[in-house]
Amino acid sequence: MNISKRTINGNVRWILDTGKSAGKNRERLTFRSKIEAEAHASKMRFESDRLKNGWVGLTEEEVTDDEKTDAMRALLIARQEGFLLSDAARAYVGTRTKASILKDAANLFFEAKERSGKRGAYMRHLRVIIGTFIKGRESQRMDTITPVIILEFLSPTRYKPATLQGMRRRLATWFAWCIRHKHCVKDPMEQVDEITVPHPAPKILTLEECERLLRAAEQTDRGLIPWLALGLFCGIRPEEIRRLTWENVKIDRGFVEISGEASKVRTRRLVQLLPAATEWLKLGGDLPPGNFWKRIRKLRAAADVTEWPCDVLRHTAASMMLCHYKDAQRTALELGNSPDILFRHYRELVTAEDAERFYKMAPSPDLLVAKNQEV
Repeated sequence: MNISKRTINGNVRWILDTGKSAGKNRERLTFRSKIEAEAHASKMRFESDRLKNGWVGLTEEEVTDDEKTDAMRALLIARQEGFLLSDAARAYVGTRTKASILKDAANLFFEAKERSGKRGAYMRHLRVIIGTFIKGRESQRMDTITPVIILEFLSPTRYKPATLQGMRRRLATWFAWCIRHKHCVKDPMEQVDEITVPHPAPKILTLEECERLLRAAEQTDRGLIPWLALGLFCGIRPEEIRRLTWENVKIDRGFVEISGEASKVRTRRLVQLLPAATEWLKLGGDLPPGNFWKRIRKLRAAADVTEWPCDVLRHTAASMMLCHYKDAQRTALELGNSPDILFRHYRELVTAEDAERFYKMAPSPDLLVAKNQEV
């Protein structure tokens, strides 16, 4: 090691040449005083002597022949590429995983998602899918998970394509998070292809089924009338309706406010109330409706509506709105979707006559009279 005096930008500095290589250049350290440079050189000599004595003193039991061979191979690579073995070791430590087993990584992931404000339904879905995946391998290291293991889990003989698609997306979200937070180095999901799900034409309710549902609600469960009106005539998503209260329904101003907290896509929007929806909402009812699914099953049974495809009220509303407005952009705005999504998922051709009959469905006159008398 050599110490030399130099003037840099008008300031006197002491340069310590360590004799080591840093890439293609020699490692040189700069100090404000000669004393600091000499102290650092002394420290480096002491550390070097300690390591040399430690290496010489190692017995064959402490370092095997295979380890010596591996160390020599690493040294040759380092010399050829121009870096220090110690620098390589530090770089590796910087990429080393924090959590080595699946259970720990999963629990940390769930905590992070809950802190980010994810909704309860999303968190339940995450916990079920990831919990099912790691069951029986909780103590397995993250770096042992291969694409083959994931493909065996996502078996088409066990689940339907739509279910598999959701499972793959949740697993991909988990592994991507683990990569970002250094819980694993390689992402096995990169070699697991996306799952294609066929999209059949959306099913909508017939005019007769709509009529039967509304009349059944009048007779058996008037508390569900707001849910039916907002779903059938406004196309509001079922999960959004269950987050609404009467404060969000502005009958006098002609719209329903879907707040960012209530919206599926976390974006506030205003949904226009068409006259049919207004008349039904004036009857009042439960908003949000309690004991929801049990009441819906009873209502469907009373109305003799056996088929109930996913989002059937929203599909029906979208088809009727598109025919009524004759404007895909406006219809998509009301529904909180893009026009592309509207045509891909919610469009079902209906006639102008059907739409006219649909929007003329009104509450029974005796109910309106009774409600007016209450007021």
